[in-house]
Amino acid sequence: MGSKKYKGKPCVYCVDGVSSDGEHIISREFFPPTYRGNLPKAPACRPCNDRKSKLEHYLTTVLPFSSDHETALKAQTDKIAQRLYKNIALKNELRSGIIPVLMKTKNGSLEDTISLPFQPEKLTEYCKYIVRGLVWYEWNVIIPKDYIVEVMPFWQHSSGLFRDFVLSLSPDLQRHKILAKGGFEYTCTRNRDDAAFSAWQLKFYENMLIAAQLTEDKLECIELCALTGPPTIRPIIERLTGNSEET
Repeated sequence: MGSKKYKGKPCVYCVDGVSSDGEHIISREFFPPTYRGNLPKAPACRPCNDRKSKLEHYLTTVLPFSSDHETALKAQTDKIAQRLYKNIALKNELRSGIIPVLMKTKNGSLEDTISLPFQPEKLTEYCKYIVRGLVWYEWNVIIPKDYIVEVMPFWQHSSGLFRDFVLSLSPDLQRHKILAKGGFEYTCTRNRDDAAFSAWQLKFYENMLIAAQLTEDKLECIELCALTGPPTIRPIIERLTGNSEET
């Protein structure tokens, strides 16, 4: 039986739909069973849940390869092998796209490893769902349909601008949560008068290693940042992503 807290409420993802029950904002399948307690939930309609699940089928199989975190691949080897067994097309895609690369270790040295092909647009789209869900979870607010939800992957060396000049705003309203023993964490803040005007930094498995440019044959951590707000925030996003037009 669904919880009355979630059932029959507006869907936090599309606004128009009516929720059938509470849905985990971050899928439990990203983590081993012993790390799944107290993951946040939000009201979601069935069509949105189905679309989100399709992204999760891909991401819960591929993302664990990107980290040595204790909740990632080394804790889910058998489970991920089962997922690949059921998805031969994805298994072949990953196998055929293996490329040797260099990875910078914590002490600054480089070591040989391999990279797998990855569809970053699926992660970006999924994080939009996460942000919409977490805005509701943190502040009991649904992001209006006309608001922008922009997810911006920054390479770790260039993410300081977002942290220093966006995420640091309204420090008294800033929140930081760690879930699944570091398997997922987020830092967020919001506009004092409009909770749907918010800034986010999201982390899967502490730090994911993603290939910045395959021509360099090096891996680098990315940081996932997001902004939500009215259409007037578009120039801010363009400035942050380097897409603003010079006048």
